[in-house]
Amino acid sequence: MKSISLRTKLKMTSEERRQCILQAAKELFSRKGFLGVTTRQLAAAVGVTEPVLYGHFPSKRSLYDEVLLEESKIKMAEFRNALEPYVRARDDEGFCRTAAGILLERVSSDPASLRFLLQVLLEGGNSANLFYENQILPTHELIREYIEKRIEEGAFRQMNSKIATRQFLAFVIYHNSLQQLVDDRFMDDVPDTLVAESVRNFLRGIQQSG
Repeated sequence: MKSISLRTKLKMTSEERRQCILQAAKELFSRKGFLGVTTRQLAAAVGVTEPVLYGHFPSKRSLYDEVLLEESKIKMAEFRNALEPYVRARDDEGFCRTAAGILLERVSSDPASLRFLLQVLLEGGNSANLFYENQILPTHELIREYIEKRIEEGAFRQMNSKIATRQFLAFVIYHNSLQQLVDDRFMDDVPDTLVAESVRNFLRGIQQSG
């Protein structure tokens, strides 16, 4: 991985430096996991000394968990805000296309995110629980709440809203995983078509007929 040198930006603010450290840490953790990365490697990746690194994060664990929080809480707020107009408008296709599009684009624009989060889940423990509570569960609940509301309004047929939510998210997660982790030659990389057709197929199964 190419080192992100902080010394090339002498006027970098504390927050900019912190963000550089978080990005470099995410890329290292995504490839080697928590146990496979040393603080010396983390410092070298951003072109600083270990004392400078500790000036921003008191331990490797605190840095690891901060990367995780950046990947969950902030992005969850952006996700919720992007979907709110479609919730108010009761725009089923807009809601589903926007949700799927954001989740697909997020990984394609930053592949290290998916690898990092998979490392977190594989290693388990408190960090995995933190990720589940701050991103996985809220994402599921946001979509489930919309489906439940539309069932109550008669737009969607009676169904188990949790199962429908899991079905919707399954295609996004599975596609993201294959695109980023292996040489996926089955599906052409056409995200707009993938989202549009997948959403139409999903909605045909849950919307009231007629």
